[in-house]
Amino acid sequence: MMQKTATSLLRRTFHKPVLSAHPSCVIPDHSIIRSRGPTLHCTYYKRHKHEESSFPLSTALHTQMPFSKFDELLPQHIETETPRIPFKSDSFAHFIDSSKTLQALALLGVELYKIEEKHPDTLNFIVSLDLKDLKSKIEFLVNFGIRYTEIGGIITKWPKLLDPKRDTQQFEEIISYLIDKDFEKKEILALINRLPMALTMPVEVLDGMLGHYQRLPTNRGEKPLRFSNAEVKSIILRCPMLLRANLRLIYEQVRTLELSCGFTLRQVRRLVYINPWILLKDDKQLELLYKFYSRELQLSANEIADFPGCFGTRIQKVLERHKFLKHHGKAQYFRDQPGYVSLPDLYSLSDNDLCAKFSLGTVHDFKKFIKTAC
Repeated sequence: MMQKTATSLLRRTFHKPVLSAHPSCVIPDHSIIRSRGPTLHCTYYKRHKHEESSFPLSTALHTQMPFSKFDELLPQHIETETPRIPFKSDSFAHFIDSSKTLQALALLGVELYKIEEKHPDTLNFIVSLDLKDLKSKIEFLVNFGIRYTEIGGIITKWPKLLDPKRDTQQFEEIISYLIDKDFEKKEILALINRLPMALTMPVEVLDGMLGHYQRLPTNRGEKPLRFSNAEVKSIILRCPMLLRANLRLIYEQVRTLELSCGFTLRQVRRLVYINPWILLKDDKQLELLYKFYSRELQLSANEIADFPGCFGTRIQKVLERHKFLKHHGKAQYFRDQPGYVSLPDLYSLSDNDLCAKFSLGTVHDFKKFIKTAC
């Protein structure tokens, strides 16, 4: 992981919001214009890129040792030099040799180049962090049950966890709230891994989001889609991204299912509960899939609603398979007739299994057909 990060840092320079140097970094007295040159001398990575597998720390990360021992071991693998670095920069590479914090993050598996790309607004405070700023938050996560090997991925996904304006008390409030909502510890751990942002949400915002999905608005204002606490929990655990979704777009998606697709409220509720990702799917793709199933395959809304997973695929995939079945005279989607092809057969089977189950030849035949006929 560290080698991958190093390579990416050495090869990339991004023109992002300017970083201010950490006070502990040794910087020349004169002002240097922000560097845009391709040459980056990252000696920390050069020194250690072939040694990662021999680090005792690598083994320690997989043993889930007590945090106190980990805290003692980590500084032994951090070395700093005093390279020439500018007052301001658009890359972590200028700071890695002189920043113990960045080295610690790299050792924990944080992919710094991804933070540069996806979270440029966090760069300034990250290079200003001290090791002490990291310790309390990492210790909190580890003591709660997060594994050391998971910390890097969590911080990479949501580096705002390290914002010095946030403290572990906010994390405790969120966890206490989720426990009150009957989330089990393993479910909270899964949620943190998949959506670390949840730890930085104000409790009232999180409560409002969960309440919204408990009574999901529809086109009929007086008849929302109602879900129990247990059902909402299940929906969120399977699709955590709903917690950061635009609620207006969620409402429009429900309207699309109800009005454009013609599903009843009971059917929309079933679709949402079984496949909550449907609320995040592009509405045009959703309509195209519905029209394909209803017009081309001549399926009723009831038959489509029986298989909510059919909206989790790409229109191109099912269209190609339908044409191949039709080419062989086997595009038969009516349950009461021989040779029935179910919707799950069409969207969930692998190419090889589809060809074998319906005697369509080989995968090579299918690929050749796609190139020539589709």
